Amino acid sequence: MQKEFAMVVCENEMKFDALQPRQNSFDFSRGDRLLEFAQRNGMQMRGHTLIWHNQNPSWLTNGNWTRDSLLAVMKNHITTVMTHYKGKIVEWDVANECIDDSGNGLRSSIWRNVIGQDYLDYAFKFAREADPDALLFYNDYNIEDLGPKSNATFNMIKSMKERGIPIDGVGFQCHFINGMSPQYLESIDKNIKRYAEIGVIVSFTEIDIRISQSENQSTAFQVQASNYKDLMKICLANPNCNTFVMWGFTDKYTWVPGTFPGYGNPLIYDSNYNPKPAYNALKEALMGN
Repeated sequence: MQKEFAMVVCENEMKFDALQPRQNSFDFSRGDRLLEFAQRNGMQMRGHTLIWHNQNPSWLTNGNWTRDSLLAVMKNHITTVMTHYKGKIVEWDVANECIDDSGNGLRSSIWRNVIGQDYLDYAFKFAREADPDALLFYNDYNIEDLGPKSNATFNMIKSMKERGIPIDGVGFQCHFINGMSPQYLESIDKNIKRYAEIGVIVSFTEIDIRISQSENQSTAFQVQASNYKDLMKICLANPNCNTFVMWGFTDKYTWVPGTFPGYGNPLIYDSNYNPKPAYNALKEALMGN
């Protein structure tokens, strides 16, 4: 792994419940271990994630908060975490999965329900104050192509930029299903380009391409390789896209079968840590082939 990748990210070790399991009691041990690994091997690190509707500790979800008291909790968490990692993390997912799946505004969460619609503005302001040099991202799924949810996300980020909210980028999670059509891939490219027009970076943050277990896996691996290669070529062709992160690297350890029964094998190494066709396809794309 040390030779193959230039960036790492915690899957769970930097989420709210892991970093602040009890109010004002922070535990950075697991995040620090990955950071140490990254630094030892000349890798950069992404931070994931400061504000989310999931994986919050019970003291937070069960608290009797007012708008002001919850804003204070948010500021304390963001400030403490980002100060601890200041200068060591290049990109932060400040907020994760805040748009409703229908694209109809912000989803229900403790942050929106107690603080109000402007909670994201505060999260990004607190983040910029804590580490002025880190790139600040909004991260979500099903926002990669063009559609109601991606339009809502784009309009939200465009509004934030226009109002002077310090947001640098958008994270496309990229949890895909194998066999993406040329039209679908083209819409991803168009989406990246409209973010470039408003001065916003796009990072591919959690890429995996899941395969139905009912398919011939050997044939499916070739299709998967083509999809990975096309994604990399799209990223390389757009100057505002320079981060290409997969959600794991071996099929042995993946969240996919547990969340999408009947699907698996989404990554570029198989369960025995052997490179799959997707590995070579990415290499070809990076070499301009």
